[in-house]
Amino acid sequence: MFWFSTCFLFFQSPLALQEFGPFDTSIQSPDQFLGYELGEWHAGPRELIAYAQYIAQSKRAHGQKIGQTFQGLPLYQVAFCQEENWETAIGQQNQSAGRQLVVVQLAYSIHGDEASGAQVALKMLYLLAASQSEWVQNLLAQTVVIIDPTMNPDGLDRFSTWVNSHRGPQPNPDPMDREHQQAWPGGRTNHFWFDLNRDWLPLTQPESQARVAQFQVWRPHIFADFHEMGSQQSFFFQPGDPQRTNPLTPPENQRLTAQIAEFHAQAFDQLAHPYFTREQYDDFFYGKGSTYPDIQGAIGILFEQGSARGHLMRSPYGPRSLAQAMENHLAASLSTLKAAVDLHDQILAYSQSFEALRQKNIQAEKRAGFVFTSRDPYRSKAFVDLLGQHRIKAFRLAKSTSLNSILFEPESSWYVPLDQDQYSLIRTCFERQTEFASQVFYDISGWTLAAAYGLRFAEISKKDAENLAILTYPEPPPNPTPLDPKAVAYVISWEHGLAAPAIADLVQADQKVFTSSEPFQLGTQQFPAGSAWVLQSEVARTRLTAWQSKGLPVFNAASGLTQNGPAWGSPSLHKVEKPKILLLVGEGMSAYDCGELWFHLIQKLGLTPTLLDVSDWSKIDLAEYSHLFLTQWPEVLKVQKESDRIKDWIQAGGQLYAQKSALPELAKLEWSKILLSKAESEGSWKDYREKQRPWSEKESFASEYAVNGLLANVQIDLTNPICFGLEDQSMAFFTQNNRFFEVPKDSFSAPIRFSTDPVYSGYLGKENRERIANSPYLISIRLGSGQILAVQGTPTFRGFCLGSEKIIANLLFQTSP
Repeated sequence: MFWFSTCFLFFQSPLALQEFGPFDTSIQSPDQFLGYELGEWHAGPRELIAYAQYIAQSKRAHGQKIGQTFQGLPLYQVAFCQEENWETAIGQQNQSAGRQLVVVQLAYSIHGDEASGAQVALKMLYLLAASQSEWVQNLLAQTVVIIDPTMNPDGLDRFSTWVNSHRGPQPNPDPMDREHQQAWPGGRTNHFWFDLNRDWLPLTQPESQARVAQFQVWRPHIFADFHEMGSQQSFFFQPGDPQRTNPLTPPENQRLTAQIAEFHAQAFDQLAHPYFTREQYDDFFYGKGSTYPDIQGAIGILFEQGSARGHLMRSPYGPRSLAQAMENHLAASLSTLKAAVDLHDQILAYSQSFEALRQKNIQAEKRAGFVFTSRDPYRSKAFVDLLGQHRIKAFRLAKSTSLNSILFEPESSWYVPLDQDQYSLIRTCFERQTEFASQVFYDISGWTLAAAYGLRFAEISKKDAENLAILTYPEPPPNPTPLDPKAVAYVISWEHGLAAPAIADLVQADQKVFTSSEPFQLGTQQFPAGSAWVLQSEVARTRLTAWQSKGLPVFNAASGLTQNGPAWGSPSLHKVEKPKILLLVGEGMSAYDCGELWFHLIQKLGLTPTLLDVSDWSKIDLAEYSHLFLTQWPEVLKVQKESDRIKDWIQAGGQLYAQKSALPELAKLEWSKILLSKAESEGSWKDYREKQRPWSEKESFASEYAVNGLLANVQIDLTNPICFGLEDQSMAFFTQNNRFFEVPKDSFSAPIRFSTDPVYSGYLGKENRERIANSPYLISIRLGSGQILAVQGTPTFRGFCLGSEKIIANLLFQTSP
């Protein structure tokens, strides 16, 4: 088969693609379709999608809209194979083994400002549709190639608009030129400023949900993930650091990744372009696009191109143009396809061996699976839905069982058997990891999703599972109790995950809602502290009926007299006011942290916060707002008169929320009454220098004092209003902050504290373990008529910490201590 031994002659000038001729003249090239030479301008997502839809009309291609972004841009993929193979290709969908065609997915630019990949997608679409070369025809006879031209259209839209609008007749390579200095928040993230390359497991964003659904349809053997990195670097391809691979990934995966890397090396050697591998990047967190495939029998491959971050950029390797960056990603795309053909049999054999390994591991398991429960059916159902998106089955229990001192009641508990195709993925959703081959992490080190959702769960042995009864029939639709117009009020339990957005909906409609600071009993129904009384009205009935259809239980109160606890009208009830929220954003603020809060307030609570740019701070009248959210403390607030303005606003009744990076400056203000512990790491760095340890230890030593991201054990005072509705006294909350509070003199102001043994899942250095143990997770302090809520951790981290996010609703709707 001579077309596979051409010594990569086509890599000598890959952008031109002459080696793949002749081309079908009835199909327009990207240059013809766009009206300019590819690489001269950054094609935006609308142009990319339009060309993909155009190519999808060709004989070899099948295009499909798989979803859309928040801004309404389509998520579009095009699959290619020989026409006579489509029946075979469709027949092997949804299968993890026993397939004949190697499925390769080339996925470009999940970060919108890493755009050279998205531009290369246009070339790849044209090549696979129009080339009449024997090489391409034989490629498509043995493979299915899926092109994902832009995985983040909203981010790419921001980026392409910015760089195109700041380009002159001659591109400026100066990195300080405005073209290369994107306005906040930049184009990396999606609409809500989420990093989509951290969302493959949590699936909080529409782009991720659509992409994973399609991934599970095709189950690609190779998933190539195209990125950009700093402009001063060359080109990276996996494997990454061999010491930083997740232990659930089979060694054969890394061996094949290394074998495929030889094809990339050959391609880049032919181009005489520099590259590196086996360092800097890792294969650990399964929430990334290059690692998510690894736990499912596929081979995920990360590519990182030194960025032009526009059209032209200085670099140690000379001026780097967009066209040159595209050339490298095109070379990597082609070398991936060549590897898919040359290693065809080995790749299919690995898929089979992964299945055999799965069956072997299941046979060796002492566990049958995991059982989980929650008093909040919303979080339980949300977790079941998440598992379902990953093709993991969960079954309701039909009778109660007790495991590890946890009672799993029928119909509020679920069983997830390990004997499924997604055996390994189930393990990463439930298992804790506290031991690591390396203490250096590219991303978070702990992410046990069941714990992040705030669920109670336990392993169940194969022996105990034999007596486990499960329900096999579908869940019945909600059958809500009709709301009585003669009721004095309607009552909502605060434990339910839909209670907070329902209350937000009601108060925005000017309905009267009161929450109770004490638990109470109405008839036979027990209601925890924080539960709400809604004054009956036609508007309230209409809106609550809509919430009932979504699964929120609402109870009629025929009388305000309770059997236990405060009655309707008690001083223990307080009226919920409509929140007027200010979220400070802009230069100097973390787009990730701001985006997580924005997403939570809008998408989960249904509120409409005002996003205030820091440059407009002096224009705002704070008195018009009830809550101020700060993820960092920008320079404009460090001016004495501005910090005094915030103090006066709080004393008049304002509610200040400050988290993570905002804490050091907040702690400097005497009126905040917040103290941070001394960073002993400064002394340790001195010790490090004095002992003259080897430079090679510097990276691992630094990681000892970082908190890359872990789930930490916390102890909770459930009687404190800021903790109402949390699942348990002991939970796992997320933190990625190495600034720790000192215990305040008023112990009542620290209702959530890290445990003596603080690590639930993830890595934490010895010194940080000692500093964090028993320190506050959050501090709630009264100042005049208002409140300061300072949070060490990240309650809304990446949108998937359902167990801790209730803290935000408590700040908004419950009475302050």
